[in-house]
Amino acid sequence: MEIQIHFSISLTRAFRLSYRRVPFLVKLKKNPTECYKLLKEAYGENSLSCARVFEWYKRFSEGRESIEDDQLRTDFLHV
Repeated sequence: MEIQIHFSISLTRAFRLSYRRVPFLVKLKKNPTECYKLLKEAYGENSLSCARVFEWYKRFSEGRESIEDDQLRTDFLHV
């Protein structure tokens, strides 16, 4: 029997804050690697992954202005 469960992940405060810092770092003309290192230094294990920083860096450097429309959701889980 297969059961599908769909749920939202509750982000930690530091994780949410690190998301909000990416546009600021882009405006300061930091490159993606610098952004990742600064966020990792500030938030440690609660920081965004390197891949996620690069993804958000790309979005904001292409003109995106907000993260409010996006929610971090998991894919369907198969139990």
